[in-house]
Amino acid sequence: VDGEQYFAAVATALERARREIFIAGWELTPEMYLRRRGATPRAADRLDLLLQRKAMSGVRVYVLIWKETKLAQMGLFSAHSAQHLESLHANIRVVRHPPSFPLNWAHHQKIVVVDQKLAFVGGLDLAFGRYDWHAHTLVDDCHVSTLWPGADFYNQTRFAAANKREPFRCEHDRTAAFRQPWHDVAMCVTGPAAQDVTRNFIQRWNHHRQASADAAHYRRLVPSALTEMAELSPLSMISGGALRHFKNQCDDDEIGAAFSAAC
Repeated sequence: VDGEQYFAAVATALERARREIFIAGWELTPEMYLRRRGATPRAADRLDLLLQRKAMSGVRVYVLIWKETKLAQMGLFSAHSAQHLESLHANIRVVRHPPSFPLNWAHHQKIVVVDQKLAFVGGLDLAFGRYDWHAHTLVDDCHVSTLWPGADFYNQTRFAAANKREPFRCEHDRTAAFRQPWHDVAMCVTGPAAQDVTRNFIQRWNHHRQASADAAHYRRLVPSALTEMAELSPLSMISGGALRHFKNQCDDDEIGAAFSAAC
C-alpha cells in the first residue's frame, strides 16, 4: 500500500533482474527516486540509473508508455522519457503508443515484469508525484533534505504541470502550498499469474512496435517458455500439440510468428 513500499519492492526486483525487464505505464519519470525515506538518498536508487546499470550488465529493458495527444498534453513529457532512457544504453528500448491521436481513451496499465517470472500490477506509475506513505505528509519545504525533489513536489489541483525536461528544478513555492498526497495499491505476483501479465505485455509490445514507424525495427518478444523449448529442442522436434498449446496460451498470432522466426 502506497508508493514507499511498492517502489522499494520494485527497486529490489529490478536489481535482481538477469535477463529482461518489462515496464508499462501511463506516465513514466526516469529521474524518480525509488527509495528515499529512512536512508540517505542515493543516485543508485534513481530509476534511470538503475535501469542503465542493468542494461550495461546485459539485461534487456523494454518500456511501453502512453503517447499523449497533441490536444491533451497533460504534462506527461513522454518524448523526453523515451529519449532519455534510450540514450542511456542500446539495451533499453521504449515504445510510445498510440501513434495516432485518440481523444477519449488512454492505456492505464501499470506493469513491471522481471525475467518473465515476477510481475507487479496496480495503480502506481513509476512517475513523479506517486511516492508517498501512510502518513501522507503534505509539507516538504526543507531545502537541505527534500523527499520530493524538484518537479516531484506535485499537486495537480494547484500547480501547472512542471517542465520534466528539468526534473530537479522546482517551479513552485513550497512554503505557500502543500503537496498532493497519493494513496494507491499494487501487488506482486509469481507463477501462472506472472506469466499471464508477461504475455499481456508481450502482446502489447509486439503490436505497438509494428504500429510505430520509429520502433518497427525493434525485436519481437517471445514468452520465455517458448524460448526455453526452442533452446532445448529444434523446432522440428516440438510436437504440433505443444505448439498449439503455447500458441493458445499466448492467444496472439504474432507471438507464434515470433517464436517461429526465433527458431
